[in-house]
Amino acid sequence: MSRYCGALSRLGRPSSSGDIAQFSHLDYSQVSRAGYELSQKGLVTYTADKKDRRKSFLHLSAEGGRVLAAGLSGTAEADG
Repeated sequence: MSRYCGALSRLGRPSSSGDIAQFSHLDYSQVSRAGYELSQKGLVTYTADKKDRRKSFLHLSAEGGRVLAAGLSGTAEADG
Protein backbone atom coordinates (compact mmCIF):
# COMPACT_ATOMS: atom_id res chain seq x y z
CA MET A 1 0.00 0.00 0.00
CA SER A 2 2.68 2.50 0.97
CA ARG A 3 4.68 1.88 -2.22
CA TYR A 4 1.58 2.42 -4.35
CA CYS A 5 0.36 5.54 -2.53
CA GLY A 6 3.91 6.84 -2.28
CA ALA A 7 4.36 6.53 -6.04
CA LEU A 8 1.04 8.26 -6.64
CA SER A 9 2.03 11.04 -4.26
CA ARG A 10 5.49 11.50 -5.78
CA LEU A 11 4.07 11.63 -9.31
CA GLY A 12 2.15 14.66 -8.07
CA ARG A 13 -0.71 14.34 -10.53
CA PRO A 14 -3.61 12.04 -11.33
CA SER A 15 -2.00 8.97 -12.88
CA SER A 16 -3.03 5.84 -14.72
CA SER A 17 -2.24 2.38 -13.41
CA GLY A 18 0.33 2.12 -16.20
CA ASP A 19 2.05 5.32 -15.05
CA ILE A 20 2.20 4.03 -11.48
CA ALA A 21 3.48 0.61 -12.58
CA GLN A 22 6.25 2.16 -14.65
CA PHE A 23 7.24 4.64 -11.94
CA SER A 24 7.29 2.09 -9.12
CA HIS A 25 8.69 -0.84 -11.14
CA LEU A 26 5.69 -3.02 -10.32
CA ASP A 27 3.71 -5.28 -12.62
CA TYR A 28 0.63 -3.63 -14.14
CA SER A 29 -1.68 -6.36 -12.81
CA GLN A 30 -0.37 -5.80 -9.26
CA VAL A 31 -0.96 -2.06 -9.56
CA SER A 32 -4.42 -2.53 -11.01
CA ARG A 33 -5.43 -4.93 -8.22
CA ALA A 34 -3.97 -2.68 -5.52
CA GLY A 35 -5.78 0.32 -6.99
CA TYR A 36 -9.09 -1.49 -6.73
CA GLU A 37 -8.42 -2.58 -3.14
CA LEU A 38 -7.29 0.92 -2.11
CA SER A 39 -10.36 2.47 -3.72
CA GLN A 40 -12.56 0.11 -1.69
CA LYS A 41 -10.84 1.44 1.45
CA GLY A 42 -11.30 5.06 0.35
CA LEU A 43 -7.57 5.75 -0.02
CA VAL A 44 -7.64 6.47 -3.77
CA THR A 45 -10.33 7.57 -6.20
CA TYR A 46 -10.76 6.94 -9.90
CA THR A 47 -11.66 9.50 -12.57
CA ALA A 48 -12.46 8.51 -16.16
CA ASP A 49 -10.42 10.05 -18.96
CA LYS A 50 -12.70 12.42 -20.88
CA LYS A 51 -11.01 11.56 -24.20
CA ASP A 52 -10.73 7.79 -23.76
CA ARG A 53 -13.36 6.18 -21.55
CA ARG A 54 -11.31 2.96 -21.35
CA LYS A 55 -8.63 4.81 -19.40
CA SER A 56 -8.93 6.09 -15.84
CA PHE A 57 -6.78 8.16 -13.57
CA LEU A 58 -6.15 7.55 -9.90
CA HIS A 59 -6.00 10.26 -7.29
CA LEU A 60 -4.76 9.95 -3.74
CA SER A 61 -7.77 10.80 -1.56
CA ALA A 62 -7.54 13.05 1.49
CA GLU A 63 -7.71 9.94 3.68
CA GLY A 64 -5.00 8.25 1.60
CA GLY A 65 -2.79 11.32 2.06
CA ARG A 66 -3.32 11.21 5.83
CA VAL A 67 -2.52 7.49 6.00
CA LEU A 68 0.60 7.98 3.88
CA ALA A 69 1.77 10.94 5.97
CA ALA A 70 1.19 9.03 9.21
CA GLY A 71 3.17 6.08 7.87
CA LEU A 72 6.05 8.28 6.73
CA SER A 73 6.23 10.18 10.01
CA GLY A 74 6.20 6.86 11.88
CA THR A 75 9.10 5.67 9.77
CA ALA A 76 11.07 8.86 10.47
CA GLU A 77 10.47 8.49 14.20
CA ALA A 78 11.64 4.87 14.13
CA ASP A 79 14.82 5.88 12.29
CA GLY A 80 15.53 8.85 14.53
